[in-house]
Amino acid sequence: VTAASICRKRRLPDGLQEERDDDDDDDNNKLFLFASPQSIAAFEYLDHPADVQLHTWGNTVEDMLASLGAAMVNYMVPLSTIEETETKHVEIAGAHDMHTFVFTFLDELLFLFHGDGFVAKRVGFARGASVVPPDATTTNGNSSAPWPTVRLAVRGERFEPTRHGGHGTEVKAITYSAMAIHDHGAETAATNRRW
Repeated sequence: VTAASICRKRRLPDGLQEERDDDDDDDNNKLFLFASPQSIAAFEYLDHPADVQLHTWGNTVEDMLASLGAAMVNYMVPLSTIEETETKHVEIAGAHDMHTFVFTFLDELLFLFHGDGFVAKRVGFARGASVVPPDATTTNGNSSAPWPTVRLAVRGERFEPTRHGGHGTEVKAITYSAMAIHDHGAETAATNRRW
């Protein structure tokens, strides 16, 4: 029994499903964890006079990030109009704390939209990848360990104005304004709102 087959038999956290990505060029990293379509609806929009503020939550950092990406895309294009016909691969590198990681994550999804004309529906994280170094904190985000490069598989399709209902409100840039990331601890895991 290989280590990979042992990992596949482990029970996944609620809301996550393991999917193969046979289009990935790296044979060693074809397994990605995707939030199920039901769990990516964990978001809401907060009132702000000039910006859009996204409030998302999840039982894991990955759940929270998948919901965050879905919330941003849904603000521009309704998720219900997006099919999963293509997969794009993205790497998030160079983060030095949670805030820069989240900023870069959203910026990459926004670049896929504006640069490639690609609308994302779901985001998968490479199986076994750690988004946050073990000794990182969410208060100041500093870590003595280097922040990992995280590989993502982003599922969606090319933007088509007629089929995607035109273009919603355009998101032009990501900002750090009012960005807050909270780990409410394992005791809140049952509510699916740890992060």
